[in-house]
Amino acid sequence: MHLGNYVEVRAAVEHPAEALATFEKLGFKQVGAGVVTDGGLNIGLQQESLDGPTLAYSGSNLAAIQAAGNAVQSTSAPHLYDTRIVSPEGVHIYLQSQAGRAPMPEGDIMSRKPISRLGKFGEYAIPTKDFEASAAFWKQLGFEQLHASADPYPWGIFSDGLIVVGLHTPDPAQMTFDEPHITYFRGDMADRIAALKQDGFDVTDIPPEENGRVVNASMNGPGGLKIFLFNGEI
Repeated sequence: MHLGNYVEVRAAVEHPAEALATFEKLGFKQVGAGVVTDGGLNIGLQQESLDGPTLAYSGSNLAAIQAAGNAVQSTSAPHLYDTRIVSPEGVHIYLQSQAGRAPMPEGDIMSRKPISRLGKFGEYAIPTKDFEASAAFWKQLGFEQLHASADPYPWGIFSDGLIVVGLHTPDPAQMTFDEPHITYFRGDMADRIAALKQDGFDVTDIPPEENGRVVNASMNGPGGLKIFLFNGEI
């Protein structure tokens, strides 16, 4: 079972034109009305409010999804989406039977070509208090476990072929987060972080530094999107 043939992370923005300009400054490309891409992930912009962190699917077989035992709910925007599923972590997964409003990025999810200044999309990182329960939920939705580990805490990555979701139970003594983050990786992340700061983006350092340079950081994107920038290649 698959949730659809198109997915985007959805962001509620008050001024779409301003949000689009910000994404373009970050190197994203507009690929549809209100849709931008970083080469690995599509982000949709809408002026209406959202119920919470949102993954929006199109091309969904609603009957099959419900027949598979998934608990579907009505939405606060029935004119936009047919139904939704809410994950244990509070992610709202919107579903509609009609086609997506933009093309998906080209290629396999693991080998898509990044185009933005943020690096290569790695995962939509979701914090959870119960890794096993969360893993079971996403597997029920058709996500395949790509990797799991107990070091440095229980975590894993899962994919349905369209997007990668990471489930994390972080140790507060190391680093913690309480909202989903779009996560990027690159071996030259220190240079990228420095350039983003120079251009006035709201970037927060994540310690420790390496050789006196900030190599990991977080930042806020349009619509309240949360972003991690991590040093490394995937």
